[in-house]
Amino acid sequence: MPWYGATRLGQHYSSPEEPGRHGSTRVRLDIETWITQEQFDIGASILPIDNPAVEVEPFLKTREVVVMSNAHPLARRKNIKLADLLDVALVATHSRSLSRQHLERLFRENSKQPNIRFEATNGLIACELAAQGLGVALADPFVALSAGAQNLAILPFATKVRLEYGFIYPVGKTRSRASRDLTDAIRATAEERLANLGLPRTAFEVL
Repeated sequence: MPWYGATRLGQHYSSPEEPGRHGSTRVRLDIETWITQEQFDIGASILPIDNPAVEVEPFLKTREVVVMSNAHPLARRKNIKLADLLDVALVATHSRSLSRQHLERLFRENSKQPNIRFEATNGLIACELAAQGLGVALADPFVALSAGAQNLAILPFATKVRLEYGFIYPVGKTRSRASRDLTDAIRATAEERLANLGLPRTAFEVL
């Protein structure tokens, strides 16, 4: 049975016209394996994805945010600058993640070492640890929104750490009406959630 793969932009999707089809989520690092081993109509993932088995259609450009406990002194700021992070305790994701690579690059460009107190296996756990007051973390805005932690402050990052999302399709497969409905729903949901987060309109672009 065909499955729709989606990131936490849409979490789950069911087509009213094709009720047997449902969406499912995958961790980003599983995507490369998933797209070669499972049958699917469409996926949505953070980019880059470089695999000859799929076609990629970028649909959203945004940027990372900074997350922390509501009780953290930085939570009172309107936005966070890189200088604010140079000497604070940090929660980081694992070394293969985009967020960790961005973090290390920013500190390296400023001849600094990040003060990483905790390392999380994924962005959701990093957000949960930050909400508990264990440090500050860079995060994908959709992951931060999905964390659901009550004490989590999500603030714009003045340093532009860009993220791009794309739809992925199997090469050579006709795109169904349900797939087109899903892409429309994801675009609309992404734009609404980013706007509700309070990010400036210049911080994201739906393509």
